[in-house]
Amino acid sequence: MQGHTAVNLIPIVPANRIGKESEDGVTLDFDGTSFICNHRAEIVADAGRDVEGIALSTLDFDLAAKNRVQWGTFQTRRPQNHRVLVDTPSGPPPS
Repeated sequence: MQGHTAVNLIPIVPANRIGKESEDGVTLDFDGTSFICNHRAEIVADAGRDVEGIALSTLDFDLAAKNRVQWGTFQTRRPQNHRVLVDTPSGPPPS
């Protein structure tokens, strides 16, 4: 996930559960490792792996936007060249 942050210069805040959860004979083991990553892919806060917690941090979205302009991030994207794949969540693709 940090790689996506570094490439796009966008902060991320991935959250994950911790511990074990069982249902209908199936047990899932969750790793935790929720964290906050700034637009330079630096982890600025994390909630750990072993106990429930909250990660808090202040992110500078203006600086992230300024850095995206300086690096030319998103300048070559042309959304007008892409057609809509689905009109509505339940509708068919356009013909």
